[in-house]
Amino acid sequence: MAKKFGDRKDGYKLKKIHSMHVIMPLIFPNRCDNEAFISQRIDLTKVNAYLAKKNAENPEYRYNLFQVIVTAVLKTMVLRPKMNRFIANNTMYMHKETSASFTVKKVFSDDGAEALAQVKVKGHETIDDIHNEIFRQVSFCRSDNKDASTESMDILQKIPGKKLIGKGNH
Repeated sequence: MAKKFGDRKDGYKLKKIHSMHVIMPLIFPNRCDNEAFISQRIDLTKVNAYLAKKNAENPEYRYNLFQVIVTAVLKTMVLRPKMNRFIANNTMYMHKETSASFTVKKVFSDDGAEALAQVKVKGHETIDDIHNEIFRQVSFCRSDNKDASTESMDILQKIPGKKLIGKGNH
């Protein structure tokens, strides 16, 4: 899709949206103003059996519940693209990519440094693909390499007036 007027680097401006979606950012201008939470019990018996089977086949880098959840969330966003929207400056956009980001501890300790990992999908990926990409991302983050997000945040630390970042419409 070609970039059009009003698009951002990370998203396409949505022009034909329901009027309720135009009004909501004006009513709830802050990121967490309108969040919904549910409490749900989920039987993981079959998921645990599946993980045990996968781990018996590949004991070197074990499958875990985190990978199942990341895969499920990404697949849900692919199947329900309206969940991959965001609001910036009272305008609604559709993300150009479907991705999940998470923090990786370089060393598993309270004082261990952290890095940001990101898994991007096109929509056809399986749990095996996500498992392998998470392994690749974690391995990269734990190496001496710096991910692009961490490098950007390191630069941001040095900017005078950085405390004004995120202070928008408060």
